[in-house]
Amino acid sequence: MTPIAVEFRGSVTSVVAPGTEGYLGVLPGHIPLVTSLKPGIVTVAAEGRRYKFDVGPGYMEVTPASVIIITESATAKREDKL
Repeated sequence: MTPIAVEFRGSVTSVVAPGTEGYLGVLPGHIPLVTSLKPGIVTVAAEGRRYKFDVGPGYMEVTPASVIIITESATAKREDKL
């Protein structure tokens, strides 16, 4: 989610994001957390595809059932089959 638009919404099997202390992987049922993000690449696996986004600095909120990323900018980079 950016100030302009929601770049991705859907059911996912994993999310990997650039935390300030290194990349962080999230799977369903992850413990709740809130962390800051640094610029980098967010990778989302969903429905047999892998989506990559260039993101700016921001924050990520994780619950056992959802991941919300709020960032200054996000640009779809590419999509690959798993």
